[in-house]
Amino acid sequence: MNEAETRAELIDLALKEADWGAVGASRVRREMITLGQLQDVAGKEVA
Repeated sequence: MNEAETRAELIDLALKEADWGAVGASRVRREMITLGQLQDVAGKEVA
C-alpha cells in the first residue's frame, strides 16, 4: 500500500467516521501518480 492508498483507505475513512472536516458540497481528490511530471489540477504540465 502506498501513501495515497493509505490515506484514502485508512486516514480519510477514520476522519469521515469522526465527522472531522465535513463541509457541505466539498470534494476530496486523490493524488495522481504520473510519469515524473508535475501537473496542475487541470492536468497541464508544470515547469
